[in-house]
Amino acid sequence: MVDTCYSIGSIQVSSGNEPLILNRDVMSGGEYTMIDNVTSADMDTVGGQPHQKVWFVAKSLAEALEACAHY
Repeated sequence: MVDTCYSIGSIQVSSGNEPLILNRDVMSGGEYTMIDNVTSADMDTVGGQPHQKVWFVAKSLAEALEACAHY
């Protein structure tokens, strides 16, 4: 297993098959699969209550950079 650093907003899938979005207290490494990343501009949107449903919308790199430029 290769360990890696995780960025704020990394989306991991734990052994319980529930996605975990790592926030500002993110650890430096772990063993879960990282499937995607939430942009910093959208982190406050997904910071709701436990078990709250959220929907993910794919963004191109250009769209993500544009959103973060205004954040």
